[in-house]
Amino acid sequence: TITPDTVFRLGSITKQFTSAVILQLAEEGKLSLSDPLSKYLPGYPKPGADVTITQLLNHTSGIKSYTAIPGFMSSGKIAQAFTTDQLIAEFKDQPSDFAPGSKFQYNNSGYVLLGAVIEKVTGKPWHVAVDERIVKPLGLTSIRYGELEATTPKMAAGYSEDGGKVVPSRPIHMSVPHAAGALIGSVEDLAKWAEALHKSKVVSNAHYAQMIAPTKLSDGKTADYGFGLKPDKLRKRDVIGHGGGIPGFDTASVYVPADDVFVA
Repeated sequence: TITPDTVFRLGSITKQFTSAVILQLAEEGKLSLSDPLSKYLPGYPKPGADVTITQLLNHTSGIKSYTAIPGFMSSGKIAQAFTTDQLIAEFKDQPSDFAPGSKFQYNNSGYVLLGAVIEKVTGKPWHVAVDERIVKPLGLTSIRYGELEATTPKMAAGYSEDGGKVVPSRPIHMSVPHAAGALIGSVEDLAKWAEALHKSKVVSNAHYAQMIAPTKLSDGKTADYGFGLKPDKLRKRDVIGHGGGIPGFDTASVYVPADDVFVA
């Protein structure tokens, strides 16, 4: 039976948490959103080295998304543990998809790199920084790194379809989705998180405004994406949301500011 405290893999809903930690570090003067990636990962090759933190946050970096590299997600590799450096090595030498800032293209590599920046700045694994800065202060007891699934109470089992049959989802080591998608948690705790985030108890008003604002591209066009959150319309109402997909789980979350309602 699914209850409000059943725990699911959150997939890319994780990106909100990663973004929030980056913005907190910016507020503390430990990084600037205009900093190039090379400031934190000095060995990263060009042109990716010149990409800014902002361009990683809003998917305008042009860096190749590792989940889009042919064969990567369908290989047995995803069941293996990766260090952050090993995961970055999977995509860092791939050619860029476009010039930074010129286009929006959803990109999991950008959030792995943000996780790496968090690790460089804090000296801790990205998920430990999330735990210390967000989870513990807000009392979000179920939200944690997915590698802890085996010891998590009320953890849902994930399934996939294979040839018309429902089967247990194929294995993925949670170091693979990393800061782009490796958190787990309950609807109850996501609602507490939304309450804190959307009422500016997590980041400053100015940074929250950037999280939910559409992205301006270099040609003047805009893309409906902020920092780990997407401004959107649902039944003619303005909403802010994000979904996620990960083996065995499909997630969606949406906040309706006019009604102060959150659904996941």
